[in-house]
Amino acid sequence: LVDNALDSAVTVGVDARRFRLEGADSDHSSFIRGGMQAILFNRDFNLLHTPQDTIDHITEASLAATAKVGMELLGRLK
Repeated sequence: LVDNALDSAVTVGVDARRFRLEGADSDHSSFIRGGMQAILFNRDFNLLHTPQDTIDHITEASLAATAKVGMELLGRLK
C-alpha cells in the first residue's frame, strides 16, 4: 500500500516519503508498532510535534495535495 501511495504521489506531483518519526509519539505510531508503514506528505514542515504545531498551519494547498494523492491511490486500488 505504501509503495502504491508513493507512486500515486509521484504521479500527481506531491512530495511524499517513507517516514518514521524518531523520539516522538505520533498519530501514526500505533500503526507503525503494528507493522504498517507510514508516509509523510509536505515534509517541509519543521514544527511537527512541537508546541508550535497548531491547526493554523494547515493550509488549503496541503489538504488539496493530500486529497490528490488519495484519489490517485483509490484509482490504483480498484
